Amino acid sequence: SFTEKLPNFNDYIDKNSETINTDFGTSVDGLEAPWGKAEFVVIKNAGKVSQNIEDTETLKEAIIQNPGKFTYPALPDFEGSAFVRNVIYDIVGYENLTNLPENENEVRKVIQPAMDYLNEIKPYLWNKGETYPATISQLDNMYSDGEVYFTMTYSPNTVKGKIDSNEYSKDTEIISFDKGNISNTHFLTIPENAPNKEGAMVLINFLMSIDAQALKTDTANWGDMTVLDMNKVPNEDKSKFSETVEFGKTLPELDAGLVPIIEKIWTEEVLQNGK
Repeated sequence: SFTEKLPNFNDYIDKNSETINTDFGTSVDGLEAPWGKAEFVVIKNAGKVSQNIEDTETLKEAIIQNPGKFTYPALPDFEGSAFVRNVIYDIVGYENLTNLPENENEVRKVIQPAMDYLNEIKPYLWNKGETYPATISQLDNMYSDGEVYFTMTYSPNTVKGKIDSNEYSKDTEIISFDKGNISNTHFLTIPENAPNKEGAMVLINFLMSIDAQALKTDTANWGDMTVLDMNKVPNEDKSKFSETVEFGKTLPELDAGLVPIIEKIWTEEVLQNGK
């Protein structure tokens, strides 16, 4: 445990925040220092898709009305996996997932309505759901080229940078599910066998500094969301940060052990369905 020894952790972090104290359902216990925040969102070209999308049901309506213009990366791609989990959250309810055991049969039973949904939209996906983009980069390129009208990201603040650089259409909009979008914190840690633990702590402390965190929010650099509690940042320093917006309600990740189970079920129930 080392985070309590870091001045910037003590000065600028909300130590009571659940997102700071857990990492994919595992207690951090001071062994990981918060480095950045992420939030999963679906993105649409509002010039092509005008209807309001606020949940999986309205998303399905938009997908059916625009056949071949929606898809998601094949799991275990990070964003593709997050999309499937966000669908599960919306249909099943996050509160019904928090105490799930790491048991494939139990998980399958609970998430089956979401797998049914993914199979219902499958015929209307790009390439009729017979194949999926291998990576989020491939999906982003398809979106940029107008081949599809939707993409997705775990870094919503990067969208503005991609619009400014003309990689994305000016009509690009972020969709927020009314029940919530998956969010998490990414962390830095020090391996037990690190030869220079003191140096690592100095570096991690710097990476949690106001200047480093502010530069990271700049979409020209990364567009990552800061982990600092802005209520603890001095007023004269707040202007250093690019605007960081949380897009609606956020929900924490499931326990890490459930993720590969969900990905296996998706492969069997959706990807291989009909093959």
